[in-house]
Amino acid sequence: MSGPERRWLLGGSAVLAAALVFTAVRSGDDEPGRSAPSRHVATAPDRMLTAARYGGSFEGTPEIVRVARDAAVWVVIRRDGHRALARLDGRELSDVPLYETEPGELVPGFGHASPYLAYAAPDTVGLLDRDGVEQNSVVVGHEAQDIALDRFGSLWFTDRQNAALRRWDGRRLTEIPVSTRPRARLDEIVLQGNGSSKLWFLDRRGYVGLYDPIGRGGVHMFRAKGGMPSEGPSRLTASFERAAWYTTATGLGRVTEQDGASVVVRSLPARPGALAGGPDGNLWVAARRGPWLFRISPTSTVTRYTLDLPRNARLRDIARDTPRGDLWIACARPRSLLRVRIPELRTKLR
Repeated sequence: MSGPERRWLLGGSAVLAAALVFTAVRSGDDEPGRSAPSRHVATAPDRMLTAARYGGSFEGTPEIVRVARDAAVWVVIRRDGHRALARLDGRELSDVPLYETEPGELVPGFGHASPYLAYAAPDTVGLLDRDGVEQNSVVVGHEAQDIALDRFGSLWFTDRQNAALRRWDGRRLTEIPVSTRPRARLDEIVLQGNGSSKLWFLDRRGYVGLYDPIGRGGVHMFRAKGGMPSEGPSRLTASFERAAWYTTATGLGRVTEQDGASVVVRSLPARPGALAGGPDGNLWVAARRGPWLFRISPTSTVTRYTLDLPRNARLRDIARDTPRGDLWIACARPRSLLRVRIPELRTKLR
């Protein structure tokens, strides 16, 4: 098979034997600029999945959940029209005072060269230590739509008002314009996996962008196949090598630097929301409404899991817990923090 047709290799075939699979579109089969054919496969019963509930009797709705490199779980909570920072202590959420700062986004660092935790507020970005104490911050003038920490310790963020990527190295701010017509409407930004310096970002005019701070290629834009998703956290991930994935209004898309964007799953059984690259080597997508998680394997097989939640559940955000091999979910209805233990499938990625 040619390069674009290579698949991730999926282990744990016994685990997948009882999986529920739906009509899916394989991203590697389509040529650039052409739609991939549908593939129909057999189905099996849904699988149930238990989610342990955390947070205690806290007030407010969890909106963002992130797991730091020391396995500490951090949460952005909305209460009374304001956002606050909290940390999981045991099974309870404890407030972490940031004074008058209201964080809208969090990102954990990785490795010893990177800060522990970074946040974005309406006109400020800053760095926090393990106790949630602010170490440094800078006023950026406009709202930082989303943030990412690179392997050199610099903080990147999307500036929607200026249609630019901006970088703060702890001393000064620099700006990289995203020159598109129509004008870019920037949103999420993530660092590519495997220690790369490349950054993927969303443009809600219908594009996914790529920027390499070390290379000389500048900003590259790829039209998002399958359409762009509704706004919300964690609609873009680049947890695995050489690609980024994004949820669309109905399914899942993939983009690589070599082949551009393609549709991986055209239509899931429920509208998708947040997604994360799981510690098992699969992609995990939360339904926007309902108690469902979808596991998407490297071969584009979809398995639906029903969580032990009410039918009107709202899964707001999802995060990978690399140290423990779990997933954490910020659940807006019922208001709780969910921990899902993922069976280890020992997937090997290539």
